[in-house]
Amino acid sequence: WSDWVYSGDLKMAPAKPPLPVITGPSSSTNRRPTFTGKGNEGAKVNVVWETDFTVVIATATVKNGLWAAPLNTSIPDLIPGIYQCSAQQIVNGLASSFTRGFRVNIKPPQIAITAPASPVTPRQALEITGVYTGLPEPTFEMYSDNGFRLHGSFGGTGATRTFTPDLPWALGNTVMLIQ
Repeated sequence: WSDWVYSGDLKMAPAKPPLPVITGPSSSTNRRPTFTGKGNEGAKVNVVWETDFTVVIATATVKNGLWAAPLNTSIPDLIPGIYQCSAQQIVNGLASSFTRGFRVNIKPPQIAITAPASPVTPRQALEITGVYTGLPEPTFEMYSDNGFRLHGSFGGTGATRTFTPDLPWALGNTVMLIQ
């Protein structure tokens, strides 16, 4: 056998920090949500869209094991829809991998139907308030309390709209509306 040969000190790449945890929001009507989660004390957490890991949409520092990252001011208000985001934490200059996708559902505001004065006329229009006013323009569907779609016309613009039925209201009818 030959004599032993030594390699010298081997430098090992430092281990990546653990993944942060995203806990919220899963659903919100706030078009500028604050993302929340857990991570390593003092770590910087970056939240990104899962479709583009290079655009940081929110950032925070972990304090007492928790973080809260409001949507960056450079990001426009979110329109209602479902978004997939991911996060990574940076601990002592080392970046973790990105988390698996976290789904955020931005909902339009809660709408309301103003109760009409009683008795109603056969084809009395209903007033709808709290309508989403952003783009894209919202669409509506009106249903009876037993689940049948009611046909009619929606009118108006902005946060207040109306619905006029094509046929007279049924006696004792209760309606439901979605946008």
